[in-house]
Amino acid sequence: MDSRGKYFDTPNGRVTICGPLELYEDLSYRDLKSGVSQEYESGVLLSSFSRPSPDTISRQFKLLNDLFFQDKYMKISTGSTNDLMPFNRYIDILAYERNAVKLPEFINASYISGVFDPEQRRKFIATQGPLPVTIQAFWKMVWVNGVRSIFMLCGMQECQVGKCQIYWPNVNSAVVIGDLRIKNVEENNRNGFVWRKFEVTCAGEVRIVTHYHYIAWPDHGVPRELGTLAGFLNELIQEEHKEGPIIVHCSAGVGRTGTLIALSHLKQTIEAQKNLRLDLGISVFSVVRRLREQRNLMVQSKEQYDLLYNFVNEWLR
Repeated sequence: MDSRGKYFDTPNGRVTICGPLELYEDLSYRDLKSGVSQEYESGVLLSSFSRPSPDTISRQFKLLNDLFFQDKYMKISTGSTNDLMPFNRYIDILAYERNAVKLPEFINASYISGVFDPEQRRKFIATQGPLPVTIQAFWKMVWVNGVRSIFMLCGMQECQVGKCQIYWPNVNSAVVIGDLRIKNVEENNRNGFVWRKFEVTCAGEVRIVTHYHYIAWPDHGVPRELGTLAGFLNELIQEEHKEGPIIVHCSAGVGRTGTLIALSHLKQTIEAQKNLRLDLGISVFSVVRRLREQRNLMVQSKEQYDLLYNFVNEWLR
């Protein structure tokens, strides 16, 4: 395989179909030694795409796990010391030091690249659902990074297990958290998600932050109604064309979070080629592999990986 990978240029920036992650040392790309693994990485032409067999999808997902369940990824992780572990929702989901969000206080969050390079190198912040002890750091992260939208993919509790601490006030109410005042000025139900509008104030400056809360995605699983998820994905893509990074979180900030970001990468890669009348291909495997180079376990379950293929198959029919 060409060590430079496969990419194409658009008016919005360069889009990578497969190949090494440009931002950081790509530790998994150099481990793709066999013909089969390189075939998975290279993907297929859009015109030749057909949904792989269940066995092939399982083998691809197993290879992804094998690539990343290695000590070298633990060595580049941050937040595992005894004093920081209380700030991690899960002890095995840690950010990598090289792209971790840095604040005066610790937060388990990772900068994730968008589709278009270099304009979107820090387009997303993938993070865990806030804990009581991390709510202040979460809102500071929103302010310091100029975040204008938050996409939430979990409930407060699921199967009677706490997944995320509520971090916003009731509608028409406000709360002061550290140096910030957060007011919930509007809230309404839309197709499969709740939309909220927050006014965030600091030192007299007021910013609007919109909150998109998808409410029907089970942990480690996939939504039953894919139409509502498709609409939610379109909301994300619209926000991506605005300035500033977008926070995406579920409970751990990897499974549902990684799946939604991967769907955005895949859909926009396909649409950009169609708009330019190109057919250079698509690689679900490569998209997920490059996301996992930026945060551990992005697209966490085989069911979520399979969901990516379901959407790609629908887009290319």
